[in-house]
Amino acid sequence: MPPRAANAPPQNDTKVAAHVEGGCHTGAMQRLEGALRELLDESAAFRNDIAADLGKHTFGRQVGFSREGLQLAHDGVRAWVRHSDVTQGCIPTVCAIFDGLRIARRGAALTLIESQDATVLTATGMEALKELSQQVATCISMAQSEVGAVTSLTHAVDTLKASGLEGVGSMVETLESAAKKAVGITHDLKDDSAIAVAGRMRRLEVEVRPLVDAMDPLLSKPWDKVEGEILWETRMVNVGDIVTEVLRDVRAEVSGWAICADVAAELRRCMDPAAVSVAAGFDTASNMLRDEGVQKRGAESLHVIRQAISSSDASSLPEATQLLLRDAPRWLRECVGAAAVLCEAAAHRIPAVIPVCASANEKGAPADAAAANRDGFKKDTAAAPVAVCAAKVQKSLEAAAQHLASMGSQSQSYDQQSRSICTAAAAAEFRRAVLLAAVKTACNESSMKSTIKDVAHLLGVSWSADPVNIQPASTTVDVGDVELNAPPSIMDAEDTARNEVKKTASGGCCTLL
Repeated sequence: MPPRAANAPPQNDTKVAAHVEGGCHTGAMQRLEGALRELLDESAAFRNDIAADLGKHTFGRQVGFSREGLQLAHDGVRAWVRHSDVTQGCIPTVCAIFDGLRIARRGAALTLIESQDATVLTATGMEALKELSQQVATCISMAQSEVGAVTSLTHAVDTLKASGLEGVGSMVETLESAAKKAVGITHDLKDDSAIAVAGRMRRLEVEVRPLVDAMDPLLSKPWDKVEGEILWETRMVNVGDIVTEVLRDVRAEVSGWAICADVAAELRRCMDPAAVSVAAGFDTASNMLRDEGVQKRGAESLHVIRQAISSSDASSLPEATQLLLRDAPRWLRECVGAAAVLCEAAAHRIPAVIPVCASANEKGAPADAAAANRDGFKKDTAAAPVAVCAAKVQKSLEAAAQHLASMGSQSQSYDQQSRSICTAAAAAEFRRAVLLAAVKTACNESSMKSTIKDVAHLLGVSWSADPVNIQPASTTVDVGDVELNAPPSIMDAEDTARNEVKKTASGGCCTLL
């Protein structure tokens, strides 16, 4: 797919075409949206008498958890029907649909198990929970038939077979095998099929790595540097698009918890202490995503995995394992979305800059960027400029994440204008962070470059471009000149996003494009 414009929301050309051509799919998804809305509004499992029987804490932790999952799934379906690729929280729509439904089923199942053991519910309450569980299972089947892994895999197989291309037989067999396994995905408390399908997709990507890497502008190589690699000739059929699409679609259903569980199991097979150590981090991320979902624990799961990888010595690992450690965080980012990436960077990557940059002998330096921002750190020390700069970068990243997360919220419609407004505001804050980080080389090299690459992978290569027409002197940049503390309204959003940079006291200025 061509690079996306900086002020355009992430779009999937294949899915948009499917919306236009396949009215039956849209109709089925509209029926699913209605079914989820009815569950949210009328399910007897959410009545006050059940809350009184279970107790406020248990009800909120389990039944309320199911309702949150249904709301996330409903928002995802609503966004899909309106041709949006992301829903509230900037979570990809299909990821939100299946993760929300899985959470809803999990909450109901756990409540039933606990209630049966403790006999805290009446027969009527138990029946209401069983009915909720059955209705969620029906919604899962409806979603799977339209946007699930089996549907995507079958479509890819049919497309490749109809293309008449030679040399894709092995790929077709792998996809067919994965489709048969994906039939067993239940999104229940125990779902080994989801982990198995995640493993099939991991092995498929290894087989077609030159093709998949070539589709990523941030990984592809110049034509004069591809000696020894496979060049795929696809003629009339863009096999790269087909494979990339099916990998993302299937992983959207199995979700981040299954991806992390599969990667952890594969790392343990390596038998290397470093790999086993990283596997523990993937297990932790898998558990938190399985128990609470991508909406609540997406950013934290990214941090756990990044810490596990960075704290281990992967240099002694086989090349295949090193590539797995490179790719697995990307697969997870595709599930949790760009807002979670920015939140993780603001909460963990940027604060980590200060201890690295501050001198060991230096007294009075802030512990992290948050401390510098909170305490107004202005002491004349070597760490002061970096600390203040990092605090400003952190603030801009947080604002960018808030703008992205506001797309698809209850207060925002799904029309093109509102999505463009939120994305433009996020882009302005993100590029301000990039500019500020570039002023202090240590901050830029230690944290921002990887963040830029991660965000650009999800939102388009235009987000990886450095700002132009700027004066790099530190005196010309002050994030205090600009405030975008809340998502702009429809009326004044364009002016706010496009005119966010004012001249500083020194007379210098910068332009963020």
